[in-house]
Amino acid sequence: MKKMTNDELSELLDAFINKHLKLEPFLCTGKGVELMYLDNRIAESVMEQLTGKKILVLCVHDSFIIVGKQQHELLRAMEHALNQVIGCNIRSDYTKDGLFDWFGEQII
Repeated sequence: MKKMTNDELSELLDAFINKHLKLEPFLCTGKGVELMYLDNRIAESVMEQLTGKKILVLCVHDSFIIVGKQQHELLRAMEHALNQVIGCNIRSDYTKDGLFDWFGEQII
């Protein structure tokens, strides 16, 4: 495993900042930890809602695996959780197949 020197790390950080200027005010502020906590609360709410309805759900990082026919229950739970945790809804559109665009091609 290669170890980086402080100079190399500083150069890497400078390159990142130059490429993503809008993120600079948030670096090394704890904002990432705060966002991870919000993500955790959203996932917890989704799982609680679905298991409360006896719907089997598997959470993998920031994704959910459910039986395909339960997809609309998952969407409702996700929308409710977002509203509950961060106080707003996300925009979602139906695709030409009538499925929400964030499900991609892997619907069972």
